[in-house]
Amino acid sequence: MAEVVLANGTNITLLQAREFLEFYHQFHNLQKPTIMTFTLPHLQDVTSAVMMVGSQRLANGKGKNKQIAIRNCQLKAAINLELYDPELWKAFVAFEREAKTSSSNSREY
Repeated sequence: MAEVVLANGTNITLLQAREFLEFYHQFHNLQKPTIMTFTLPHLQDVTSAVMMVGSQRLANGKGKNKQIAIRNCQLKAAINLELYDPELWKAFVAFEREAKTSSSNSREY
């Protein structure tokens, strides 16, 4: 499982990074990001991925194949977002905590 460390010292998984990105886009009412991948002719064994939101580049990642490049790009995007807006990360953590509390309290009888 892929993990990264945010600037605040928090370890996050790829799933958490994806959820944070989704929260970011919903929070700011932004369009879904576009991830483009490409391989340069002189670097056949390296694939690059770039995440764009509109005309803004959010992150980039590299890997030995398309899947790894996209994964690394998503992880890097989460790092960039938390670094740029630490309060957004705190809001995401509070939202996740509330969602877990709500789901554990709502039992069907």
